[in-house]
Amino acid sequence: MSAFSKGTKNWDKYLILSYTILGLYGQFFVAGLDIGRVKYHLLSLEYLLVVLLLYLVSIVLVVWAMIQNPFFKPSVRIQEDRGQKVITSGP
Repeated sequence: MSAFSKGTKNWDKYLILSYTILGLYGQFFVAGLDIGRVKYHLLSLEYLLVVLLLYLVSIVLVVWAMIQNPFFKPSVRIQEDRGQKVITSGP
């Protein structure tokens, strides 16, 4: 089984692949910087709470889009066979 639905555009496949690779290896890069040089873990609690709040807001927006749109997919694909239409509510 393919990770992408039939009809997914090539540019979207490359975008998802790039995002996955950057997310996977980027976390180790940032963790290395934190321990060795930058010391992000020494930031103030207020700063960390603001970042956590922004992260939670982004998750809420994605979940809201998933709930409002029955055709929500992580990749771009026109589902003409399923009567896909433009939604009028949600983010």
